[in-house]
Amino acid sequence: MIGSRYSPDTFRIRDFLARNRVPFTWLDLETEPEVGELLKQFGVSEADAPVVAWGHKLFLRNPSNQELAEALGLRHSLKNNLYDLVVVGAGPAGLAAAVYGASEGLKTLVLERTGPGGQAGRSMRIENYLGFPTGITGAELADRAVIQAGKFGACMPVATPVSSVSFQSAYSVCGSTVANRHRQMPFDCHWRRLPALGGGRLRAL
Repeated sequence: MIGSRYSPDTFRIRDFLARNRVPFTWLDLETEPEVGELLKQFGVSEADAPVVAWGHKLFLRNPSNQELAEALGLRHSLKNNLYDLVVVGAGPAGLAAAVYGASEGLKTLVLERTGPGGQAGRSMRIENYLGFPTGITGAELADRAVIQAGKFGACMPVATPVSSVSFQSAYSVCGSTVANRHRQMPFDCHWRRLPALGGGRLRAL
């Protein structure tokens, strides 16, 4: 991945790759001397950054989370299926709900816009979670929960933000509609951006 440390989109893509455990190398436009020549080989300029390249298989200019997930095989198109349980948000509470629901035989779908773990997934040490008296990293906790939920058959297509919820128990998700018999909404925190002049350029700091 090539991008500027001051770019909000660079921060977004790095965060998405890290939270979904995708190994990558980041080349900073401001500090890496070979970046200019590398961009020329790709036929782009610094104005096109951030860009994501994977050998000769993949090259994307400032992709959205959904585009990146589809290109990496992390996301599959949702079908208009009826689920017993739809969980919105894949933080620790959402992942726990998915494990409990799927282990009871419920057809479970987890909708997450970025990656599993939520804010806790970024924590270096969690010591107040049941069953880990010596502590565990947020990333490891999320990894274990995803494996456990998948073992029981829970479906978790990454980068599927919920755009609306109706009282008929249907979700509008990236242009698709998902129906469910029961919903669980352990929402993650989403910080609002202040409408201050020049505030946008400070987002990645």
